[in-house]
Amino acid sequence: MEIDLLDDDHLLPCASFLNAATSLYKFTLKLYDVKPFAEWVQTIKDHIYSSLSELISIRELEVVGLEGCGADTDFVICLIENAELLEKIIIDPCKTWILGTPYESSYRECAEYQSNRRQAIQLAARLPLWEFVIL
Repeated sequence: MEIDLLDDDHLLPCASFLNAATSLYKFTLKLYDVKPFAEWVQTIKDHIYSSLSELISIRELEVVGLEGCGADTDFVICLIENAELLEKIIIDPCKTWILGTPYESSYRECAEYQSNRRQAIQLAARLPLWEFVIL
């Protein structure tokens, strides 16, 4: 699933999809346009109608474009906490639109990518019960 993350409301269809997809093995979430949010914006956990059921069956979660700046991290934590069968989490902090382009290798060396990667490593440290792969 690919989502422009201009604000956290854009994650709500994703939550609805995951609630309905009770036999999904692997879920890949590609984030575009991840923006830090103003303090008044609700986080995904504040949306009553987006609560994830405990029936989320995913065993592998892959998130591409995670920047660790707000709702993206909150949503990933919600997914992890509500996926009872989850075994493996793959996080690629590379911007989705750069993947597979000639700029990918140089982007993976830049300060922005390294900062996003550190955010992903910190997230993995907060959730030690799962296997994380940080690219």
